[in-house]
Amino acid sequence: SDAEIRFSILQAERARQLLPALTEALGSSDETIAVRAALAVGRTKSPAGDAQLAEHLNDQRSPVRAMSVYAIGLIASGKQSDAIAAALRDPNSAVRYAALDAADRYAAANVLTAAQSAQMSASVAALLATDSDPLVRARAAATLVSFNGASNADALVTSLAEAVMIDRSPIVRENAMWAVFRGYAATAPHELELARSEERRVGKECRS
Repeated sequence: SDAEIRFSILQAERARQLLPALTEALGSSDETIAVRAALAVGRTKSPAGDAQLAEHLNDQRSPVRAMSVYAIGLIASGKQSDAIAAALRDPNSAVRYAALDAADRYAAANVLTAAQSAQMSASVAALLATDSDPLVRARAAATLVSFNGASNADALVTSLAEAVMIDRSPIVRENAMWAVFRGYAATAPHELELARSEERRVGKECRS
């Protein structure tokens, strides 16, 4: 029964073990069960779950793809950078958002090679510049903080600066500004520092 399956998922998650029942639930035709199982696989932190999750990035159901790539990020083994890169190009914005979270976790865990870091961060910057969903663009901006040690960091800060200056969405501009001064303050363009100062001045006037 569904109740028994959900209980077995919870048991495996609590035990941090990639049990057969969990693998079976991941392939369920019930979307809610498959999504819950994907999260549980990620929470086990089992490297063996990596490949299983990657197999579901081609699932026709976008919630399953989104949770699968998110869970890959939870494991952060470093072995699925190609899978994350593919998910960053997914047609569904929720999947792209989840892939950005996974990219962020991979970068923060320092499991990427220099080449992988440069390539993945360039893909993230491309989303910041071109994605149709402002929430994805905002998440891309925040994600770039974790790539501030990448070999292409100069190009990344330029991408963030352009988002601050020209993106039409306030939430994207806000996240891009935060990312610049959180991760790239030493190399931030001078005009951004001026923009930040002006923003603070206007904010103080509005509050006074």
